[in-house]
Amino acid sequence: MNTLSRVLWLSCLVLLGTRPAVADDDVAGIWSSLTRTKGGLGPQWIFTKDGKVTHTFGALVDFKYEIEGSQMKMTLLAPDQSLTKEVSTKEFSIDGDTMIENPKVPDRKQIMKRTGKPYKNSPSIVGEWTYEHYTGGPAIMRYSNTGVVQLSVPFKTLTGTYRASRGTISITLRDQKPVSYKFKRAKDVLVLTDG
Repeated sequence: MNTLSRVLWLSCLVLLGTRPAVADDDVAGIWSSLTRTKGGLGPQWIFTKDGKVTHTFGALVDFKYEIEGSQMKMTLLAPDQSLTKEVSTKEFSIDGDTMIENPKVPDRKQIMKRTGKPYKNSPSIVGEWTYEHYTGGPAIMRYSNTGVVQLSVPFKTLTGTYRASRGTISITLRDQKPVSYKFKRAKDVLVLTDG
């Protein structure tokens, strides 16, 4: 865990536009580092309500997406979440749990599979889609109800368990020494500070 800085600012990737109120010690969710390298590399924590945790390090790139018919326009977001001038448009189709980007262009065709179940009362694209990245590893596209999508290409993944109580989170990852952080949560920002 020595790759983490002393204070880690994380933002929550919210898949639905609204969320219920949460307790102060509730850290469940997907938390992406707000500080990333110029190449878009950074850590991500995924805490589940049943006490499981996944820590990844790899590419994290955020986009604003807009859909019009079978066309998807994606605009790269800057680290401060403002829109950049990097825009791409591609055709896509969804059939059940399969999404195909560029279905009519064989050399650019990308097939993705949904992980988990579709979200109720949400467009069919909302949720998590996986595919094999051109580097050979897994890639995940997480489409939110708020028009933001995040590309995650983990280079390193560690799993384990956690416990959060009274502003302290204790994490035990497989084959790693247990670590503890003080944490503070304010809406969609989680600040972890090591001791």
